Amino acid sequence: MTAPSEQVIAATGIAITRTVAADGWAALTYVMGPAREFTLNLSPRFQTEEAAAYGARVISCFLPEDAAASRSALYDAVAALEVYSDQFGPYPYREMAVVQAPLTFHGMEFPGLNLIGSQAYNKYLTDLETLVVHEVAHQWWYNQVGSDQTQNPWLDEGLAEFSMYFYFLGRHGQPAADLLRLQRWEAAVAANAQRGLDAPIGRPVLEYKRDAYETIVYGKGALFFATLRDEMGEQAFCKLLRTYVERFRWRTAARPTSGCWRRRSREESWGACSGGGWRRASRVSLLFAGFAIDKRPASDTMKSNKDWQAMSLSHFQEGLDNDDDAVYDSWRAHYQELAIDKRGASDAMKSSRGAGSSSCRTTRERP
Repeated sequence: MTAPSEQVIAATGIAITRTVAADGWAALTYVMGPAREFTLNLSPRFQTEEAAAYGARVISCFLPEDAAASRSALYDAVAALEVYSDQFGPYPYREMAVVQAPLTFHGMEFPGLNLIGSQAYNKYLTDLETLVVHEVAHQWWYNQVGSDQTQNPWLDEGLAEFSMYFYFLGRHGQPAADLLRLQRWEAAVAANAQRGLDAPIGRPVLEYKRDAYETIVYGKGALFFATLRDEMGEQAFCKLLRTYVERFRWRTAARPTSGCWRRRSREESWGACSGGGWRRASRVSLLFAGFAIDKRPASDTMKSNKDWQAMSLSHFQEGLDNDDDAVYDSWRAHYQELAIDKRGASDAMKSSRGAGSSSCRTTRERP
């Protein structure tokens, strides 16, 4: 690419050559490993600061008047990269950037690049940490593991949002992680429902009301995975997420194409497929878990586990429907293909019950 030589560039990839012509324009060559897309941000006013995390350079690009906030963003990103690498598997690149960008107080993820709205560096400084660590989580959920972000936005956004629980637990402790769940997800979802804006988490982007989208897709999506972790136990749940990354790294985790989808309305996704969306998440939790820990078809393991079948979610105090057996069979072939463990799901989950709230991150030395 070419750009005026005074521009400081933050781009996907690593610049390996830079030459400046007589006219003052610089020619740069970038290289990149597997990536889903490319972006760049540039400014003659950008300043940079960097730190290291598990052998990767983490770079903060910022405007000089926001230098103090950018330093906080840098070390939040370093901590998030380390926590998520421990939990989900290694970060795949040699560099990662956190870039102050003209996105008001929002963020946007790209491969190796996390854009953070400028207003989070000054006007909304209390939101900076959560914005940074949410976007860093997308380096796993969106970049390494792809999904359909328009038809199933909850799958990457819900996981990126829930990943913050691990970050707050690892960096700030259990009370901070519990407060995140209570204030950011549970309270918001409850308030949304009181306003009559509740909806299933599995709809395409355009089918949500604008003022309800983030609460449902992000908050309710995060609560799906929080409840899944509560029900499975921490060790089994963490194994599930690591296997999900390993199975779908640099691929797209598409929803099953089965009779379930043909029988039910287009607006419903994984949650809704098993009988009513989030309200039936106990069933869906085992369907989601099936591809990671169970060699047998998910339908057989679930039918053999009466305790799981009877479970309902306290958030909604609603029992499970009795018409799910037909749905089970439609998932059989899909989970047979994805399964990796010869034990049944019920046995694997029962073996994790003693884990409690202990950390399940892998042990690795810091470089």
